[in-house]
Amino acid sequence: MEIKEAKIYNFGKLQKKTYQFQPGINVVYGVNESGKTTLHNFLTAMLFGMEKNRGRASLSDAYTRYEPWHGPSFYCGAMRFVVEERPFYLERNFYYREKRNLLRNEADGEELSVEYGDLKMLLGGIDRETFENTYDVEQCGILDRKGIRNRLTEYLAAASEGGGGRLCVTKAVEQLQRQKKIQQAEWKGLLEEKKGKKQGLEVEKALLEQDVEQLGREVEQEEVECRARREEMEEGINEGRSLQFWVTWGMVWLVLLIVGGLVLWREGANPIFLVMVLAGLILYWKRRESARAVFEGEREKKSENLRQAERFLQNRREALLEKETRLYHVRELLSELEKTKAGERELLENLEALDLAVFELKRLAKEYAQEVADELQGEISRWVSYFTGGAYDSVYLDDQGELKVMLGEREVKPEALSRGTLEQIYLGLRIAVGTIVTKEENMPLFLDETFCMYDDDRLAKTLEALDHMGRQVILFTCQRREIKLLEQNHIGYHLILMSG
Repeated sequence: MEIKEAKIYNFGKLQKKTYQFQPGINVVYGVNESGKTTLHNFLTAMLFGMEKNRGRASLSDAYTRYEPWHGPSFYCGAMRFVVEERPFYLERNFYYREKRNLLRNEADGEELSVEYGDLKMLLGGIDRETFENTYDVEQCGILDRKGIRNRLTEYLAAASEGGGGRLCVTKAVEQLQRQKKIQQAEWKGLLEEKKGKKQGLEVEKALLEQDVEQLGREVEQEEVECRARREEMEEGINEGRSLQFWVTWGMVWLVLLIVGGLVLWREGANPIFLVMVLAGLILYWKRRESARAVFEGEREKKSENLRQAERFLQNRREALLEKETRLYHVRELLSELEKTKAGERELLENLEALDLAVFELKRLAKEYAQEVADELQGEISRWVSYFTGGAYDSVYLDDQGELKVMLGEREVKPEALSRGTLEQIYLGLRIAVGTIVTKEENMPLFLDETFCMYDDDRLAKTLEALDHMGRQVILFTCQRREIKLLEQNHIGYHLILMSG
């Protein structure tokens, strides 16, 4: 792939600017704050898009940094590029509320779709992260020698794992493991919630069982009491019936006595007998009424006591039924808690799937690393040799993960190398890894103030190696040294001046 033209309509400090690019080395020269970094980020955004972050993250993201102050909806640009000698036109509006993309094959006028992956296919399947970790090389000069060595070690370790340089398997595994931690936290929370519910229900169950046992005993006692009172009532009724029987017969005998007294009185008998009979009748009637009043009072009292006992018994039975019903529900809830629900099964399946995915990624990465090990080592040796003028031709990690640099048959400790040499090795590593992972399409190489720590001799060798790469190089610099060395060494280049 080669970039032919960049049209910036409105992007950061650049408005209505057009820049032409050529095959080979392109030098974008300008003083600080002239817009080199803005152009660099515009080219990357055109190739891979640009999203606006949410929340506090949006305060410092690239979208906000380059969003136009005036007319933010006119936040756009265009690019012309060539893939396999086919010309394409790409236009983007970055404004997050009105995002639009246009991709067209200028040879036949066919319109393609950025959203459905046509642009990514043209770029050989490479994504932003892989590009930024291979062909988009930042300045290493801000690091000390130890920092550069550590970065080299990390980068080569990641490249050996998956060939993507600090990406690929390592990133994927880390993302899966983060997801697993989230799922594990959710599972732990679910278990804690179930444990808390179970403990609460177990306590309630124990209390309910005690209450049911106590109420059962009370109901049995009340039933015995009610039976006793009912039997007592029945005995009272029988006594009343017996009393009524003798009262009735007493009345009969009194009536007979009165009739006999009257007959005798008519026959001239002494009336005192009749008076005595009448007096006895009156006395008997009063005593009968008194005895019946006492009997009725006792019977009413016993009846009320029985009713109270039956009401209390009914209340106890209702309380017992309520407790037994709640105990049944509590036991059902405990039984349900012992079962694995659909959501829990899904969570467990997700955890198992994440473990399997991590295992498979690592396995595939190991297989891939074995497949590309020789190719990767060959590319690394080739590019490191190019950039160091043949001084160093092999860089690798030993079994302990330590960085090793070979000078012929002799091993050189990275600590003994200069910063410039380490930066050359770092550049060679990135291009070597990029060559491995972007076989489908040669991507342009972006170098943004990459050579500030190089001496003139080292820089001249590096520029000569870049000239022989056979791919487009876009070099952003605020120094004229690169231009001077390119001219001195008769290396062709295309100059792009940033006017600021």
